[in-house]
Amino acid sequence: MTYKGMKGYRSVIATFLELPIVFYSEFRDCNNMGGMKKILKKIFDMMPKGKRIKLVLLDSEFYNIDVINFLTERNVSFAISADKTGRY
Repeated sequence: MTYKGMKGYRSVIATFLELPIVFYSEFRDCNNMGGMKKILKKIFDMMPKGKRIKLVLLDSEFYNIDVINFLTERNVSFAISADKTGRY
């Protein structure tokens, strides 16, 4: 639900810092959670031969062990935003 209490939608968008283009996008229902590693894999698979992604900046939705392991295995530097509430 949105902050106004209505059903909402959201998008997943991948861009490059160096290029003013959207490289990948996916429009999702608001309750469609998960699948972040699958999205990253699609993006990495779309890279042209001989090119590689070195740095990834991600929203908190990507904060899970599957994503962290995926990026670590590919020797990619990354930052993932996360809430810092003090509750565990």
